[in-house]
Amino acid sequence: MRFFVLILCVSLIWGCGKKTSENLFSGDGTVSGETGLVYDDSSGLVFKTGETIPFTGKAVWHYPDGKPKQETLFEGGREHGEERWWHENGERAGQNFYVQGMLEGPSIQWYDRDSLKELQVNYRKGKKDGVETIWYPNGQERSVVNYRIGDRHGEAAGWYEDGQKEWLANWKDDRTTGENREWYRNGQLKFLKVYLDGKTHGVETHWHDDGEKSWETTWEFGKENGDRTEWYTGGKKMMQTPYKSGVKHGTATGWYDNGKKASELNYVNGELIAERHWTEEGGLVPPDPIPPGRTRQWKVGELEQLYPGQPEHTVYAAFGEPDEVTNGMWIIEGLFIGGKKANASFTFKSGKVETAKSGK
Repeated sequence: MRFFVLILCVSLIWGCGKKTSENLFSGDGTVSGETGLVYDDSSGLVFKTGETIPFTGKAVWHYPDGKPKQETLFEGGREHGEERWWHENGERAGQNFYVQGMLEGPSIQWYDRDSLKELQVNYRKGKKDGVETIWYPNGQERSVVNYRIGDRHGEAAGWYEDGQKEWLANWKDDRTTGENREWYRNGQLKFLKVYLDGKTHGVETHWHDDGEKSWETTWEFGKENGDRTEWYTGGKKMMQTPYKSGVKHGTATGWYDNGKKASELNYVNGELIAERHWTEEGGLVPPDPIPPGRTRQWKVGELEQLYPGQPEHTVYAAFGEPDEVTNGMWIIEGLFIGGKKANASFTFKSGKVETAKSGK
């Protein structure tokens, strides 16, 4: 893992300006990582400052007090061999091994005290391959994830600092699959979610930390389908929202924690077309003085798409009292449809909108 960026220069021949060899190179051929190397974007190779032959040798970075920060071996302008780095207190911080610029074999990182490991993973041709383990500073495992040629594959798990399980997941070819779970610190299950080929599929359930359900919904290949239900702590229903093919569709109902209805929100294909609200005592909240449908910029054909089949009260909630009623047909005047002033008409059957039309 390369922590320190090599100095970038426009010209490899002239380097980053004139430097003395005393500052750039040591007597044994070791190069200063801070000043002695340049990286060429076009070739992806590292060069010694002022030279045109790709660098082979050791580069060393230092802390301001002169202590070593990182050592990296190069061959033909690419990392090749061991790379090590240290914390500022002198404790080892990590080590990698490269083969022609690609990580190969174990990569290990340590905390800055007591030689406690922070991370260990294996690489194969530059990609993670095998088990990646991460630890807390107290030595407790934080997570274990399996990799196969760069992809997460197999079971993965995580823990809290005290060893209590925090989460459990499953992967196949870097896509989540099967059951995924998460727990609260007290051991109570927090949620259960199921994936199929990387997409949420089936029932998803969440719980409060006391074990009672928080909310639940159903997925079909990555899209919510059916009712999403939410509960207060104590088990009383808080909200129920219908979904169809991933969008809200139908009447969503909300309740106060005293059990009385709080709201009704009517959706068509994700569009909120009407709403009603009640007080905690059960009284209907008066609609806004200017109904939202009177000021909204409607698209041509949008009314015809949204309103047929909706309850009569959704039209009233959106537009208020009709400007004219003829043989049961409501006429709403002065709407903005397609950027122009136009009227709209609604007919009803059995308490629901039968037709919706817009025009002059």
